[in-house]
Amino acid sequence: MTAAHEGPPLRLAIAGMGWSGRRWLRVAQRTPGISLHALVSRSSSWPDADTSPGPVAIRTGNDLGDVLGRADIDAVVVCTPPEHQVDDALVAVSSGKAVIVEKPGEAFSLTTPDGSVAHTGCVAFGLECFAYAFLCQHGLDEEGWPDLVRERLLAA
Repeated sequence: MTAAHEGPPLRLAIAGMGWSGRRWLRVAQRTPGISLHALVSRSSSWPDADTSPGPVAIRTGNDLGDVLGRADIDAVVVCTPPEHQVDDALVAVSSGKAVIVEKPGEAFSLTTPDGSVAHTGCVAFGLECFAYAFLCQHGLDEEGWPDLVRERLLAA
């Protein structure tokens, strides 16, 4: 039995169509209250027929910024590879949309209490939550921030 959903659906975009992005696609298709509106992939690796979208016309593309500029997108799940996650997450957060970053440990140098890379997490954030979580992990001193983040943020 599927739970009923009241109110307007969450209009979702998924960035990254690898293993993780395809799993999010299946979840979105089966979850009441989620309407999938866009898929973004740099590699144009689109899902097979068995994972094709439901009744909503889904637009595809390779530019996350263009998708996040659309009025018909409320939220995005960033499932891109670690080498793209920092840039993609910063673009997503700056768009004002709700954001989930899948497995952000390697890209954002997030660690578990024993110091190992956090591989099995999913972080959802807006700009304030992202800043809080990041600063709790890395502190206020930019010298302690991951190199990739310092390069992107401090160069701006």
